[in-house]
Amino acid sequence: MDALVVSAGGYLCDRVREGWDVAVALSVAGDARPLNILGIRTHEAVDEPASVIAGLTPGTPLAVGADLLTENVTARQALARLAARGYGTVTVWGRPSHAEIEQGLEPVPHAPSTAARAYKASALRAAQVEGVAEAVESLYRVRGGSFRRLYAV
Repeated sequence: MDALVVSAGGYLCDRVREGWDVAVALSVAGDARPLNILGIRTHEAVDEPASVIAGLTPGTPLAVGADLLTENVTARQALARLAARGYGTVTVWGRPSHAEIEQGLEPVPHAPSTAARAYKASALRAAQVEGVAEAVESLYRVRGGSFRRLYAV
């Protein structure tokens, strides 16, 4: 959860401030305060992220951690099906491997608003994470039609 706040907290906070309903399905139960500070709702820990992905309605934007692409084959396949159907945009946060970038991820840096940076700084303190809210977050978007080629390395 801390990695999400560090990597994409400003991005997600800006989505909330734009009126989006942002929710996070946690893979491990933990203190949700940092996400709540950003305006993000949390769902209880899920054993299989693929089931959450499969249940999304068409047009739902999705942000996933790069570690999910690398570590969970079933979730990666569910994301590939979602992207192949054109159901919505898939944004990746974290540090994807070089091979994943070569195979279909394009950088889309996000400059969080001043408000989002302030909320993110508070969320980082609540998570007891050292550091500051960066002026630019490194995110990636799945290029159209290329997601199915992503693979774990």
